[in-house]
Amino acid sequence: MIEQWERGNLQPSIALVNANLGYAWFEELWTRYPVCFVKERIFFVRQDGKGFGQSKKASAFVYFGDSPFMFGHTFNRIGRVIMP
Repeated sequence: MIEQWERGNLQPSIALVNANLGYAWFEELWTRYPVCFVKERIFFVRQDGKGFGQSKKASAFVYFGDSPFMFGHTFNRIGRVIMP
């Protein structure tokens, strides 16, 4: 996603990733892009509304776009938002 965003081939997007502190790929994300560290593990729901299980690890949303403050305002309800 980073490569596609930097080339201009990606519309504003949000990536859901494991919050893997201590890994170079994750360090690159949260030092260069707005990230929301989710307070609680995410519960997944299928299209039919039935539960699909809960994330086994902490999660983070990474924002690729031109409205970082809107991202921060929206996502601060579910976790701590870190701006680069």
